[in-house]
Amino acid sequence: MLRRDGERGAVSLVSPSVAVDTLDDFLRDVEILVILLPLTPDTRGLLDERRLSLLPAGAKLINASRGAVVDEPALIAALQSERIAEATLDVFVVEPLPKDHVFWRMENVLITPHLASITVPEAATWPVADVLALFDLPFNDLMFKAQQTHRINFPDGDVELATLLSI
Repeated sequence: MLRRDGERGAVSLVSPSVAVDTLDDFLRDVEILVILLPLTPDTRGLLDERRLSLLPAGAKLINASRGAVVDEPALIAALQSERIAEATLDVFVVEPLPKDHVFWRMENVLITPHLASITVPEAATWPVADVLALFDLPFNDLMFKAQQTHRINFPDGDVELATLLSI
């Protein structure tokens, strides 16, 4: 955990990780929660409605671990009420994230295509292609360009989606 002294004060490392028995106290002081946990019987649903409510108002959440570590309905409610200001989500309970999932429509959610590991650009294009297929985008041409440049540029009508999926 990083701690900042005052609004614009110095940032210092307080704790790189936290034990489950101190998690509740830890969450009360977190401005940005980065989740990097494996999915086990003990971590499934670990960040439920009660624990998410412990985060300070306006906190930000990044989940780059496993989708089921976070209670998605509780996270959606916290984001809709702006109790949690923003979330960056690389993993979901169901992957690929269904086309009609509410996360796609939430302005305070940044979706990445499950690439939060060491990413080799050549290998990263195929998970993105799966997402493109969900939206019936012309991915053959886009994938050819992605393989050449390691970036994906969508047609003008899909600028927001392009921003979310840039690699």
